[in-house]
Amino acid sequence: MSSTINYFNKSHIKNNNSFLIIGSYKKSFVVKDILHNLDIIYGCVVTNKSDYVSWCKPQYCFSQLNQQLMSEYKNIQMKYKQKSFLFIDVINGTNLFQKTYIKEFMFMHQCYNTSIIIAADNICDVDVNNITYIIILKEDNEEKRLKIYSLFVPVFGTYENFSNVMNTLTYRKSLIIENNNYCIYLSYLRCVKLLF
Repeated sequence: MSSTINYFNKSHIKNNNSFLIIGSYKKSFVVKDILHNLDIIYGCVVTNKSDYVSWCKPQYCFSQLNQQLMSEYKNIQMKYKQKSFLFIDVINGTNLFQKTYIKEFMFMHQCYNTSIIIAADNICDVDVNNITYIIILKEDNEEKRLKIYSLFVPVFGTYENFSNVMNTLTYRKSLIIENNNYCIYLSYLRCVKLLF
């Protein structure tokens, strides 16, 4: 492995991309930075954290997602075609991404002019093949590191290489994976109050 890791060029981020953020360490820095780079102010948040809702100010907010709400959101997007974001804060133990209506939206989100941001403390059941960017936050817990590494063995080769990269991460430096290549994602924006 090279001793230096390149920094990710944020100009590559386009509207209608999908993001999976894995980790429990200050996800708000990365979420805010992504939304800033996408320049999207219209969106929908699925979370039970009220602080996040007040910070993001989405047009729609649900504590949980079901098929009816997803259908309503898709109909609005088809009618107005406004670029938007859908942020899903994954609760541990959820099987949300096994539901047909979520799978379909994940596959077709570009047709709805929607960027998807999924934040999860742990590895969740989302199909990583439908994700444009996977962002891995600093993680010191060895068991969680091994679970993350098991998903990305082809990217890093050995666990030692993966650990060396993980050891360089901080609250502002995250690891981003795109097409089996990895770089450092640097969050420039600071949150006045940490929300995750």
